[in-house]
Amino acid sequence: MNAPGGGDPAPRRFAPLLRSLDAHRSLLRQAIAAAAAGERPPAPPAATPLLPLATGEAMGDASAAEAQATSGLPAELAAAWASLCGIEATLRAALVAASEAGGGGAATWAHLLQALEASDRLTTMLVDAALAELMDAVAQRERRLTDRLQNEFLDALSVGRFSLRVTDGLIVQADDAFAAFLGTEPKHLIGVPAGRFIPVGKLVEIVEQSVKSGRPGRAQVRTLGVDREPVTLDIIAFMQQAAERDELQCMAVNVSRVDRDIAQRRLLSAAVEASNDLVLITDPAFRIEYVNRAFVQVTGYDPDEVLGRHPRFLQGRKTPGTALDRLRARMRAGRAVRAELVNYRKDGSAFWMDLSVVPVTGSDGQIEHWVSVGRDVSERKQAEQEITRLAMEDYLTGLPNRRAAEARLQLEWNRARRTRSPFALALLDIDHFKRVNDQFGHEVGDRTLRHVAQVVKSTLRGGDWVSRWGGEEFVICFHGLDAAGALAAGERMRKHVKASPFAAGPAGPAELEVTVSLGVSVYRPAVDSAAQMLAEADGLLYEAKQGGRDRVLCIGAADGRRGSVVWERSQVQSALQESRVVAAFQPIIDLRSGAQVGVEAFARIIAPDDHVIPASQFLEAAESLHLSAEIDQAIAAHTLGARVIPATAGAEPPRRGGAGRANAAAPGVAHKGMTCFINLSPQFLASVQSVERLIALAGSVGMAESAERSFVVEITERQGGDLASLKANLKPLVDAGFLLALDDFGSGYSSFQYLADLPIQFLKIEGWMVARAVGDSRIRQLLETIVSTARKFKLTTVAECVEDAGTARVLRDLGVDWAQGYLYGAPVVDRPAPGKGGAGAGVGTDAGTSAG
Repeated sequence: MNAPGGGDPAPRRFAPLLRSLDAHRSLLRQAIAAAAAGERPPAPPAATPLLPLATGEAMGDASAAEAQATSGLPAELAAAWASLCGIEATLRAALVAASEAGGGGAATWAHLLQALEASDRLTTMLVDAALAELMDAVAQRERRLTDRLQNEFLDALSVGRFSLRVTDGLIVQADDAFAAFLGTEPKHLIGVPAGRFIPVGKLVEIVEQSVKSGRPGRAQVRTLGVDREPVTLDIIAFMQQAAERDELQCMAVNVSRVDRDIAQRRLLSAAVEASNDLVLITDPAFRIEYVNRAFVQVTGYDPDEVLGRHPRFLQGRKTPGTALDRLRARMRAGRAVRAELVNYRKDGSAFWMDLSVVPVTGSDGQIEHWVSVGRDVSERKQAEQEITRLAMEDYLTGLPNRRAAEARLQLEWNRARRTRSPFALALLDIDHFKRVNDQFGHEVGDRTLRHVAQVVKSTLRGGDWVSRWGGEEFVICFHGLDAAGALAAGERMRKHVKASPFAAGPAGPAELEVTVSLGVSVYRPAVDSAAQMLAEADGLLYEAKQGGRDRVLCIGAADGRRGSVVWERSQVQSALQESRVVAAFQPIIDLRSGAQVGVEAFARIIAPDDHVIPASQFLEAAESLHLSAEIDQAIAAHTLGARVIPATAGAEPPRRGGAGRANAAAPGVAHKGMTCFINLSPQFLASVQSVERLIALAGSVGMAESAERSFVVEITERQGGDLASLKANLKPLVDAGFLLALDDFGSGYSSFQYLADLPIQFLKIEGWMVARAVGDSRIRQLLETIVSTARKFKLTTVAECVEDAGTARVLRDLGVDWAQGYLYGAPVVDRPAPGKGGAGAGVGTDAGTSAG
């Protein structure tokens, strides 16, 4: 028979015996049947014990057959075989006796019963032996299956196995897994001392555990593999006796990754505990599970006082709500968040914390913990607040500075737009403040500023505020006041300052009386911006100072006349926005030939009703609004881009108002060699962006390569600032091809220094000298000196404001080169053609306007 489910045949020693038993039982049944029928039972055939009786084969010596059958068997099995053969012989003998006894007599039945008993004994013996064989086969199969499953299980667990001799510690067996742990192959480990990989102390410890307790020993070792890589092994070993030696059978698990993870976690834990940052860990329900040492030191709470609690107990009335809302919203979405919060210590003191909160998710993506890391940033926040205060506060008066005022003004403007609630804006200026500085020194000037600031501040109502705008100017905001109320508030403030003289100190008088002037603007829906309100207040302040100072003018209480500074400023702003600032060209004549050699460009504004506004009515307002550079840009662009220049046709200088050719001449295309003079303000020259735009425009029109026109920038020593700065500002223009003219020559004391340090090509003689040239010999001597100096420097002289022919002849006789004025023509506005914008579209006469 075969082992159940196995593929290997089981031993079949008992199969022939079982067949022989079947033959015996068959013969016994035949004998019993014959005896029962009164017949002679059949005699059994002669046969060997190991062959079926039914074969009928005659055998020789039975003992010889038995000896052959038992040869090579173990002693126990040979004895059992002999017993089996004895029982069979008894059975055969009983059957023979029954056959010889004849029919169904008593003797026959006695022999048959004896045979039957022997058959039972033989059957029992054979069946027991067969069952024993079957059980042994099953046990062997189960052992093989168990070994296979154990090997597969250990391989799946990455368990390595090795054996070593206890006597000498040499490795005698190793599998692939163990060798792989050490970065080598099994054959390279056989015969190698185990102490190379396992410390001897650990080996002794394992052996002692196995011997003393009878149970497997266990130890974890850290070693280096053959490839010198660190390896951590968890070893379980037990003693096993083998032939002539004791072996230590070992199983090893590579726990290097786990060991590294544990070491890393231990390192991170130590780092977190030693960190100066506050670390707090909560479960998904925000119950605190861990706080580090820094948390305890900063907050004053011990761990047992906070574990299990929600972190909200650290918050208080100063904790910013917006930051909390953002923090909670991000955490509800399962996202990391960072915020700055005010928290509170155990003693109730507040501190700022820069907090980062990060979710920790499990393998299923669900949040398992929240890790919060915070840093006490109270010192930084205090420093930021101090920096903000310094940035937004005037160091001298302690009031908010201009930057802070601009921010607050925008807030006031937005609030008024939103709620339609009125407010008034006042500009206050200290009268004759320059005189105080000049007479008593800057220390007294500083004390004056501080005194006025305190007096003004003391007169404010709740909600009103004041800031230092710059210099001796202050901005005041009055809430909820119309024009009448704002005027009354301004008057009260003015009177209070005037009634509060102060001691100027050792450097000043015993009592210094100070007065102030105010211009007040009131919010109205028609006003476009806070800047417009400031412009209105500034214009009214200017009128108040021009009207005698120590006054208050309010927009609602003023007459609002068209010629006021306020009106002029609004006109300048809208004109610039609507491109209504244009150039007016006045011709320049060569005094010797009478031919036109150039023009000077002046600024004009085309009013909405199409009348021309002269420069005298808006230039001052433009300067106070810091719009001079924008006007210069517009005029310069107009001049460079103009296609048509007004030109005179004749050489004879006509009389003003007469029928001369200059007044009758029609505009024409610019002459070849025409020189265009442009006035540029200090504000323009100091602006790098403005200068760069002008140079770019000059390049786009090909100024440097043009043979038709050259462009001259007029400057005066009254430009302001030092000469070095002026020279630096002019250099880019000179490099780009612009020429320079020194305007109003002779009106200042440093004109000759300008000639020495700047690349001047033209000298323009001021109008007051030209007007006195005919009747004043001293002026003529001065003019002769100027002309002589110009010729030595190879400069062209240009006389301004020439009004009559007599003056023109005197100037020509004195050697002046060129002249301009109403004698030769008024400035002519270059108007855009109907339906077209921009410069150079058409030319119209600017009747009744001045030359500048």
